[in-house]
Amino acid sequence: MAFKYADNIMNYGFSDIDIGKLIQISVAPVFLLAGIGAIISILSARITRIIDVARQLDQRLDGVDEVHHNHLNEELRALSYRSKVAGWSITLCVISELFICILIALHFIGGLFQYSVSLAVAILFVISMLFLVAGLIFFLHEIFISTMSIRMIMEKIYFRHQK
Repeated sequence: MAFKYADNIMNYGFSDIDIGKLIQISVAPVFLLAGIGAIISILSARITRIIDVARQLDQRLDGVDEVHHNHLNEELRALSYRSKVAGWSITLCVISELFICILIALHFIGGLFQYSVSLAVAILFVISMLFLVAGLIFFLHEIFISTMSIRMIMEKIYFRHQK
């Protein structure tokens, strides 16, 4: 079926298709890609920071007493969990971006060959948004874990000074 439309384009040119408008409409979701890309960048920075802190804690493990050793291991476990949650968030956001890229390509190809792809584009958009929402939920969870661990550290410091 697509070959029929491609043949029409070859024989008659692009006169029936406004390529500029088609590109404009197809590229509009790129702004969404940029926004999700910014979120992925933030998450990548958070994972980098988690890795740096974990390395510092790992270096401090040698030569500490058992109480501090257990405390550092507890912090390392929390950092490991945070990195997994952030990793899932990045994965889900990247999958969302992939669906948006497919949506853009499909929309452009459908317009080029004058084939209605509205239903497929709508479905891809909804799927993309579901992955984005899931990624943002994981992002919020990672932030919650981070702030919770900071509160726990502050409480330990406070109680140490109270003794």
